[in-house]
Amino acid sequence: MSSAAQFDIAVVGAGMVGAATAALLARSGFSVALIEGREPQPFDAAGDVALRVSALSPGAVDILSEAGAWRLVERTRSCPYRHMAVEDRDEHSVIEFQAAEFGEDFLGVIVENDLVQWALWQALQLMAGVEFFCPDSIREQVLEDGARVLSLDSGKRRSLTGLSLPGDMSAELLGRSGRVRQIEVDCPASMLLAP
Repeated sequence: MSSAAQFDIAVVGAGMVGAATAALLARSGFSVALIEGREPQPFDAAGDVALRVSALSPGAVDILSEAGAWRLVERTRSCPYRHMAVEDRDEHSVIEFQAAEFGEDFLGVIVENDLVQWALWQALQLMAGVEFFCPDSIREQVLEDGARVLSLDSGKRRSLTGLSLPGDMSAELLGRSGRVRQIEVDCPASMLLAP
């Protein structure tokens, strides 16, 4: 039997998607190992507006609310938008949307990506069921006694107990982290998330 500490799920990468995923899973009662290479910098609302922004739909705002981060984002710096024009290379092909057409006050909210990531990080630190491994990364993963065991660069080992999924289904969301893809192991009913 593995002597590694056990978690239901490991989320590799705490960017906007990884951090939101970890927060929602923890709020749903799962134990989460959050593995991140570096802690996000504290957000400075007095600084210049960053170049990397996202236009969040009301649904995305709901997700951030559920993850416990939206209130901090909204209080810090955000800008609702009411009109959107999308054009192709041919400037004569334009689609326009107005919030009023949909009976809404706004279509979405423009926010800085760094602010969203930082707000999610703050929310995660207050949640039960999340353990941070930062700075850290996965060195290897192996199958031991039917469980996926992650060996981290820090020397720590973490076992994923898996979830009760239908049949013999294994769920893996592997993002741009090539290193995670290279050490992929087929392990029924366990989850490794690397958005």
